[in-house]
Amino acid sequence: MRRAMAIAADLLCGVVVLAAAFAGTRLLLHYRTLVYILFPWLSVAAFALARLRARGSGSERALTVLALNLPLALAFAFLLSARDRGLSALLAVTVAGAVLGVSRAAGKAVVPILVVGNAALALALPAFVGLLVQSEEVREPAPSFTLRRIDAGGDVQIPAAQLRGHVVMLDFWATWCVPCRRELPEIDRLAKRLGGQALFFAVDSAMTDEPGDAGDTPGKARQALAAQGLTLPLAWSGDGVLETACRVRGLPSLVVLDRAGRIRYRHVGYVESEGLSERLEELIGRLAAETDS
Repeated sequence: MRRAMAIAADLLCGVVVLAAAFAGTRLLLHYRTLVYILFPWLSVAAFALARLRARGSGSERALTVLALNLPLALAFAFLLSARDRGLSALLAVTVAGAVLGVSRAAGKAVVPILVVGNAALALALPAFVGLLVQSEEVREPAPSFTLRRIDAGGDVQIPAAQLRGHVVMLDFWATWCVPCRRELPEIDRLAKRLGGQALFFAVDSAMTDEPGDAGDTPGKARQALAAQGLTLPLAWSGDGVLETACRVRGLPSLVVLDRAGRIRYRHVGYVESEGLSERLEELIGRLAAETDS
């Protein structure tokens, strides 16, 4: 009975670790000034809880480490998609923190180990952000497509050839996609700043995460942009042809075309702390100035 209650208490502490990880990904990764404390935040939380719960023999301490990390591991197993697998690095951090917390071997060196380890973890954050978003400059042939614009101007078909001579940014998104909704205001602000250098389109996609899901409709897309007060030109891709033409595999995805219509940049995922606007502003300025288009 006593052992069962101890395991239950360890699992409850594991729920606290899960909550700390959830808070970290929801808050800390969204602010550039705070992103570097995400790993130390989780490491210290796991360490402190493991230190509090450490008891008895080595097997009991191992069980504490397991129970402390089990809720987070189960959440990742059932909730993470292939696009989010980089978040599993959080579990490695909490396991390491818990192991250090129950360790007897570390002795008086435990605090220096924790400090040095967390300093190293903080420096690893840029690489971690890179796991969550995939970004690359490319030089791919011009895709053939027709853009269906569905905003205030009505339902207008725009063939790719009509966009030639302009740098074009296509932001593929969906109303159910939380990172998409966070990214759209940033792209909207960028479009207002750089409207003279590029054409911007928010392309609502019928892609879904769940088989059999009906997905978005033009009406849902209009309502979502209006609810956020965004003025980005809205396009619709209900048949998936545009995603296929631009090789879009996940949401949100940004595709930038140069003035010759070639794909020059592809970006999948969104984390507010990644400095996306600055990167895009530099890229668009460079593509707009190219003379070989």
